[in-house]
Amino acid sequence: MLSHLPQPQDKHYLSQLSHSQALYTASGDQLSSISSIECTKRMGDVLASQGRYQEALVKLEEAKAGFDSVGERSGAARAEQALGEVLCSLEQWDDALNILQQARGEFAALEEHLGHAQCSRAAGEALNKLGREGEALALLREAGAEFHQVGDRLGAAECGLGVGAALSKLGQYDAATEVLSKAKTDFTALTHVRGAAECEFLLARIAKEVGLADVAEMRIDRVTASAPLQGMGMSTVDGLGWDRR
Repeated sequence: MLSHLPQPQDKHYLSQLSHSQALYTASGDQLSSISSIECTKRMGDVLASQGRYQEALVKLEEAKAGFDSVGERSGAARAEQALGEVLCSLEQWDDALNILQQARGEFAALEEHLGHAQCSRAAGEALNKLGREGEALALLREAGAEFHQVGDRLGAAECGLGVGAALSKLGQYDAATEVLSKAKTDFTALTHVRGAAECEFLLARIAKEVGLADVAEMRIDRVTASAPLQGMGMSTVDGLGWDRR
């Protein structure tokens, strides 16, 4: 990371990044060239965070090509990872899975465990969306163990949520309930309200599937109470297919 670059909270972050990139490019030496490419990567990240996904893809593809051209394998893998995550946001699951698997392989070769775990988690989520729950379970469990290894509790909790979702889709409700309950506890300990609410919602759906209507309603009421803190609200709960009748 280049600490002297403008930070994301700056008001005109994108324009400042563009200015920094131009200065680095004008310098012409290899170190400045890498810094210029890093600026491009950051611009892609910021555009993605703003929901400007098509623009983000252009910048991230440019960054990937730039890192490749100077032999910066770690940077290229990070750009690939970001591309895969943007494609997930666009729900282009097959394309996302392919590029995330490529980045995952590169991180493995570089022995960069956090990047590898992050790609495994994202690829597992893509597999879940594609209905390939068995493969998703293997990747998400592997990612969860790796997140634990590097001390990333939030990443591990997110993997637990994904594992629970896959088990639920496979009808393995007891196992799903156990995993989701633990993930909810972990999210709560991290004060991650949205993650805890998503676990609670899946637990409510499981309770409804097994005929525990009262438990399901109790859980969905908890989701309704907590979700507004993250901008979810009752309309989102209804939109996820919850029928109170």
